[in-house]
Amino acid sequence: AAGTGDNMGAALGLGLRVGDIVISLGTSGTAYAVADQPTADATGAVAGFADATGKFLPLVCTLNATKVTDAFQGLLGGSRQDFVDLALAAPAGANGVTVVPYLDGERTPNRPDASAHLGGITGLTSRSDIARAAHEGVVCGLLAGVDALHAAGVETDGRCFLVGGGARSPAYRRVVADLTQRTVRVPDADEVVATGACVQAAALHLAQPHATVAARWSLGAGIDVAPDSGIDAAAIRRRYEQLATTI
Repeated sequence: AAGTGDNMGAALGLGLRVGDIVISLGTSGTAYAVADQPTADATGAVAGFADATGKFLPLVCTLNATKVTDAFQGLLGGSRQDFVDLALAAPAGANGVTVVPYLDGERTPNRPDASAHLGGITGLTSRSDIARAAHEGVVCGLLAGVDALHAAGVETDGRCFLVGGGARSPAYRRVVADLTQRTVRVPDADEVVATGACVQAAALHLAQPHATVAARWSLGAGIDVAPDSGIDAAAIRRRYEQLATTI
């Protein structure tokens, strides 16, 4: 997968442990974890890689992540901050609006000829609903990847990290926390991949385990975003899956 070296570096830079999950939001998106055992996924959703410490790095990659919200920002007009404010002004579930974000086809699931769809529009639909739905569509796609990791036998009940350019967005932070119904940690370190390279160098130079270096450097610290426990995240995800499977 493109950027696998970056994911390996980020795993080191976060001090990732077995059971932790990472959701990375760049132009494309990834969801990955560290595992003690290799994975074998007959569906092809989970790619199996080695990590940098002798363990494994099962990973799911989607083609459409922040490029989707960038595109919808362009359609609605205004600045990036305006778009974030719009998304945060709408309730979870976007008043029934759903975006399936396959702008350029999709890799996971394997839909190379698919296109994006916008559903649930009514006469009461607002710009805020559409902005929120764009974020939710991206996140729902990646959470399907987390489900695929779990189905392949990967432990995913540890900490949940949000990284990448999209992690800087308060709207993405809110949507990931709400739809996972987990506390999401946004790392303090701006460059977790570079931090991971430093961990690798220090571990080799000092002849110490990577985990020892990670603990000494307090890796993985950051801002915690708690979910709104009053929303029905499962219903939002079901509505997304229903639309995604009909296009």
